[in-house]
Amino acid sequence: MKNILFVCTGNSARSIIAESIINNEYSNKFKAFSAGSNPSGKINIDVRSFLEKNKNYDLTNYSSKNFEEFINNEIKMDHVITVCNNANNEVCPIWPDKNQIIHWDIDDPVTKLQNANDEEKQIIMIIVGSGLMAENLTNDTAVMLIANTIATGAGLFVLITVFADVSGAHFNPFVSIAMTITGKLKKRLLPFYISAQILGCLLGVALANFFFEHQIFELSTKSRDGIYIFVSEIIATLGLIIIIFGSMKSGKITVAASVGLYITAGYWFTSSTSFANPAVAIARTFTESFTGISYLNTPFYIAAELIGMLIAIYLVKKIFLNK
Repeated sequence: MKNILFVCTGNSARSIIAESIINNEYSNKFKAFSAGSNPSGKINIDVRSFLEKNKNYDLTNYSSKNFEEFINNEIKMDHVITVCNNANNEVCPIWPDKNQIIHWDIDDPVTKLQNANDEEKQIIMIIVGSGLMAENLTNDTAVMLIANTIATGAGLFVLITVFADVSGAHFNPFVSIAMTITGKLKKRLLPFYISAQILGCLLGVALANFFFEHQIFELSTKSRDGIYIFVSEIIATLGLIIIIFGSMKSGKITVAASVGLYITAGYWFTSSTSFANPAVAIARTFTESFTGISYLNTPFYIAAELIGMLIAIYLVKKIFLNK
């Protein structure tokens, strides 16, 4: 049996994840340890929650510690694997015996989670906040929709352009799932993305409500029901995912413009006003504004979006990935 030491800077996320996977899935061949050059002293709460609840790993004896404990330790390490990210200018720990070191360039899942959270918070603030501002300025529904449309389309373009190189600018759980199924997003990141997307949307709607002197969270009474709306939301989500995959090869500016313009148009050519995002649908349940949706209708929106995603994945594989 070989001993492996996973080393990163804080020993709170990546190295802990690696250690726990090896010890739980490959314990017949390897014994894993982890440490950090500047340990944080505790395991990241999101990482612990994911490993214990989603993977059913027991982290009772896991801790964040300094790698100096292993330098002169009686336990001989067969391999020392650093899991920092040189691409993001992280300073990788230095191990005395360079012959033992293997480097895995791995993005920090916690940073990914935080970035995705910020992005989602900003887009829902734009959607709900622009709707609230429009309500304050006019009683004309068409003018409200125009204001909401322009703000959302412009906000999407800017946010996708800015965050595309940071976290992929994932605002949408169903887009992230589609990316995972088609191999564009690593499976291990998906739970972090979806958690951040939903939490970010809830924080965003809370801030938008607060900005315009509404209750932080208030249940919407705006009815959005009917089979025509259900089918409309299927098409909205299907179209969004196809637009994203179809424009990816042309670069982030093209993706940003395509998504922003598609959602801008979708406000007008769909009776559902093109939510196309389950995290947004959940968040908009908590605003009693022009942009809200009754909690009774939210599950049907999400079901429609799920159907749209599944159809889109099938079409994307046929159109864009089988070449």
